[in-house]
Amino acid sequence: MSTLLRHAAVIVTMDDQRREITGGAIYIEGNVIQRAGPTDQLPAEADLVIDCRGMVLLPGPGPQLPGYLPHSPGRDAGGAAVLPG
Repeated sequence: MSTLLRHAAVIVTMDDQRREITGGAIYIEGNVIQRAGPTDQLPAEADLVIDCRGMVLLPGPGPQLPGYLPHSPGRDAGGAAVLPG
């Protein structure tokens, strides 16, 4: 199953450059993040597409913060914590 998290306010990457991608997307296959970048540079289709406008994405080997904050509005989505912006 593929998942596309798109139109995020910001993606805070955990790469060496600590990039912050505005208007970004994360493409996931199974439970593995395949790509992260600007929404218009990632696939437009997936089995599950989630509009993340107004949210901050923290991609990583999740579950992320929502597992530690039981009342958090975030959701675990294949290793990407989705939090309101």
